[in-house]
Amino acid sequence: MRFLDIRARMLLAALLPVTLVAVLLSSVFLAGRYADLDEAHQQRARSLARQLASASEYGLFSANTNSLQSIAAGALRESDVRSVLILDAQGQALAVAGWTGQVVLPALGAQEQQWVDAKTGHDLLVQPVSPSQLQLDDLFEVRGRAGEADAPPLGHVVMEVSRAGVVSRSQDMLAIGLAVTLGGLLFGSVLAVRIGRGVIRPILRVSRMIERIGAGELGVRGEVRPDDPLRDLQQGLNQMAEHLQQGRDELERRVTLATA
Repeated sequence: MRFLDIRARMLLAALLPVTLVAVLLSSVFLAGRYADLDEAHQQRARSLARQLASASEYGLFSANTNSLQSIAAGALRESDVRSVLILDAQGQALAVAGWTGQVVLPALGAQEQQWVDAKTGHDLLVQPVSPSQLQLDDLFEVRGRAGEADAPPLGHVVMEVSRAGVVSRSQDMLAIGLAVTLGGLLFGSVLAVRIGRGVIRPILRVSRMIERIGAGELGVRGEVRPDDPLRDLQQGLNQMAEHLQQGRDELERRVTLATA
C-alpha cells in the first residue's frame, strides 16, 4: 500500500474535521426539523378531525344526512385531506366524501385513534362525536359531569390525511441541508488548501534543501523569510550547511597539504 505524501496528509487532516462537523450539524438539524414537521402535521390532522366531530354533532343527533354530507365534502377543500367518513353510533355510514373503502377500520370506541396506513402511507384518524351537555344548575352540573365521560358517542368521524405535504417539505429541507453542507465543505476545503499551502511549502522547501545537502551540495542556502513558520529550522539548516562546507574545505586543505 502506497503511503500518502505530506501534502495529502495535511489536506486530509484539515478536511476530515470540517467534514465530520458539517455532516453532524446537518444531521442533527434535519432530524430535529423532520420531527417538528411530523408533529405539526399530526397536530393539524387531530385539530381538523376534532373540528369535524364538533361540526357533525347536530347532524348525527338529528340524523340530518344532508348536513353531514356538506360537512364531509367541505373538509375535502383542505389540500391534504383525502377522504372523510361520518358514521353513526352503530357504525353505519351517513356521509361519505372521497372514501374508497380500502382501509380496514379498527373497533370504534370512545377514544380518538390515529395511525398510518401501511398501504397508502396516509394518516387515518378516528374521532368520536361526543354529545354536549348543558349544565342548568349546580346540582345538574355535578351529575352531568359525572355522567359525561360515560355517555356513548353519537358517532365517529373517520378522516384520511395525506402525508405528501410533509414529504415534500422534508425533501426541500433535505435539499437545503445538502446545499448548506456542500457549501460548508467547499468553503472548508478552500480554507484548508490556503492554510495548508502556508505550511506545506516551507516543509517541501526544507525537504528539498536537505536532499541537496545529502547529495553533496553543501553550498546551498535556504531563504529565511520573516513569516516562515519553519524560520528557526531554516536558519539551523543554513548554519549546518555552512559548518559542513567549512569542515569539507578544511579537510580538503589538509589533504592537499599532506599530499604535497
